[in-house]
Amino acid sequence: MVYKPRAITVTTSPQMAVNPDPNRDVVVITNLSGSTIYWGTDPELSTDNGSPIFANGRAEFTRENGRDPTIARYLIIAAGSGDVRIDEESVGTNDKVVQVLEKIARTQWYKGN
Repeated sequence: MVYKPRAITVTTSPQMAVNPDPNRDVVVITNLSGSTIYWGTDPELSTDNGSPIFANGRAEFTRENGRDPTIARYLIIAAGSGDVRIDEESVGTNDKVVQVLEKIARTQWYKGN
């Protein structure tokens, strides 16, 4: 199953941007803002304990890269707000994960256009 990419506005309060889903194979969070956004797996996320997604960068969560795609992800920004895109996919086999990521990387949406 492919989920439609969706937009999230990240604020200075941590918010769950990706719900837990045991069947999910891939999550990609793309930061379209001009500021660093931080992600984490704890609802007590802060800019001090989160992992950065730099401006116009992305974070990929797949079984292949060791970042569990099935668990919740929280997002926060230090000041103001930021625009991100969330892409989630369940493809059924690990071999297809690489194909999905390659397809995502080719889209105009990921090239910032």
